[in-house]
Amino acid sequence: MLSISATKLTSYARCPNQYYLRYHKKVGSIPMRSAFLGKALHLALAEFHQWPEWKEKPSIDNLDDIWKYCCLKEGLGANELQNGWAYLQKYYVRFIANQDWRVPIACEGKLDGSLYVHGISFKITGRFDRLDSLPTGGNNTALHLIDYKLGRTIINPEILEMDLQMGLMQIALDQKYQQTLKQISHIYLRIGEILSFEAKPEQRTLAQERIEELALRLMADQAFEAKPGEHCSSCACKKYCHAIVKNPEQLDKAVVVQLSLC
Repeated sequence: MLSISATKLTSYARCPNQYYLRYHKKVGSIPMRSAFLGKALHLALAEFHQWPEWKEKPSIDNLDDIWKYCCLKEGLGANELQNGWAYLQKYYVRFIANQDWRVPIACEGKLDGSLYVHGISFKITGRFDRLDSLPTGGNNTALHLIDYKLGRTIINPEILEMDLQMGLMQIALDQKYQQTLKQISHIYLRIGEILSFEAKPEQRTLAQERIEELALRLMADQAFEAKPGEHCSSCACKKYCHAIVKNPEQLDKAVVVQLSLC
């Protein structure tokens, strides 16, 4: 069964050869120290939001204690501890201090769903940092999916990637929780800002059509031809790509798996 995600389908739509190198040959980049800081921040926020002993809104001191523990667990240095705490202070002031406290449905969750296209079964995979229940009036609720980012500036995702993420997440969340996805938010920890997107029913229909088209193309593709474009300048796979480099490196040389946490 072919496993599909928004990231995989976006990569394939952008350049089939990039998809092939990343997901078949596991070409990627060596993880940077920022990835380990991101991992500790994700762990701290998951612990903070799900700590079973909270009877009311936890204090910023509670968050500080959790952060110090996570830094120790992940082996972070003094600078990373200080920087991470500065980001978490912004987070607490912006998103916790003056907000109603609600325990999330889940943190650091993984999704496994199914998509059937013309009798063919595809496995939907995905992950999220936090999943909240969002009141929609009366006793009704919907789902609010939250991802934490560590970027220095707010980046609007590609329209295609956002549409695919919305569509796949709506399908998988509905299958797992029997609730409708209403909103996806990206919280930028470094700058204390949020970027939100509303999930609409019609968006799911349009996204599913594109998802089905890409999934069928991906399953049938045997050539994975390169599609050069602006994306090539930042592609981690370009030194192995015959369409960009005259004498590309061989794939049996020190290929590493990419680590991406934010």
